[in-house]
Amino acid sequence: MTITPYFVRLVPMVLLCVTGDSHAQQSKPGKKPAAEYTVTQWASDPAIARGVAISVSDRGAAYVTTAFRRKQSSLDIRRIQNWVKTDLSFTSVEDRRAHYRANIGDLRGVPDRDKNGVSDWKDLTVQKDGVVQVVDKDGDGSADQFKVVDTYSSEVTGIPAGVLAVGSDLFVAAEPEFFRYVDGDGDGLTEKRQKIADGLQVHIGQGGHNLSGVTLGPDGRVYISLGDKGHSVKTKEGKVYHNPNSGAIFRCELDGSNFERFSLGQRNAQELAFDACGNLLSMDNDGDYPGEMERALYITEGSDHGWRLNWQWLGKQDFTKISGTKPYNPWMQEQLFLLGFFLNHTKAIAF
Repeated sequence: MTITPYFVRLVPMVLLCVTGDSHAQQSKPGKKPAAEYTVTQWASDPAIARGVAISVSDRGAAYVTTAFRRKQSSLDIRRIQNWVKTDLSFTSVEDRRAHYRANIGDLRGVPDRDKNGVSDWKDLTVQKDGVVQVVDKDGDGSADQFKVVDTYSSEVTGIPAGVLAVGSDLFVAAEPEFFRYVDGDGDGLTEKRQKIADGLQVHIGQGGHNLSGVTLGPDGRVYISLGDKGHSVKTKEGKVYHNPNSGAIFRCELDGSNFERFSLGQRNAQELAFDACGNLLSMDNDGDYPGEMERALYITEGSDHGWRLNWQWLGKQDFTKISGTKPYNPWMQEQLFLLGFFLNHTKAIAF
């Protein structure tokens, strides 16, 4: 039997192959073990120069999302901290859009990308991120076809940090939106774009706290993870999920219907994984406070893992600046990040 799992590093993309059966891989006495891995470059092209996420379809096509906008056209609040309090006041993506359109010209460091002589919100729409289909068309072991499936470049667009190929469909997390692409005629190229959800990035937030981790669950539904930039979503079925200061895990059916919130309170659980028993696990970033720890999460339906974005910026409160009194920090002072709190207060367990 030959076992050939594939691990891909982007730009250049590298194919790592493990070959040989279990007997062949056992070294014989007195002999040097044979090399178990062969690393070759599979694809390299400017189209995937800033690859973020990858998924390989059943037909062998790789779908790569790219992020040319990160911390440039997709802003990072750490670089514009005079906007922190305004950013925290947003309760919807439209609040953020309106602020950009009215105030982006006052922000230093935004170049005149559209060359019209004015720095304004339109300069945030020039750079484009996207998802690219990469194929080895002639079967020689190297990719030779690069086709852009879609691009994303609105003034409120983050980066497309998650992608998943399932059958002939493709799911892409391009905050604040989540899309499904359908290949109806089976030719390997998508013809239809379906917007599954919107409102999945209320705040400017920190770069890297994105909508990501698109994963197929054992229940046949698609799961995604949203960082702590918050959400305000109204589904096509009329349900409203509104928590502008919280990350969350969402899921939907394979046809894009029944989009729902599975869990909330994560800070930045970028990767989702199911174990053999169907339990959902992830790793979560800490809150950047001294003495705090990263968290490994066991995520159950309906759970709240405790983190809120506004706790990141407690020191920005006016009374703190005036009085010099440190603000009350629930995350640290109540030790919400520790195992004991969750054992006693919620269905979620951090271990």
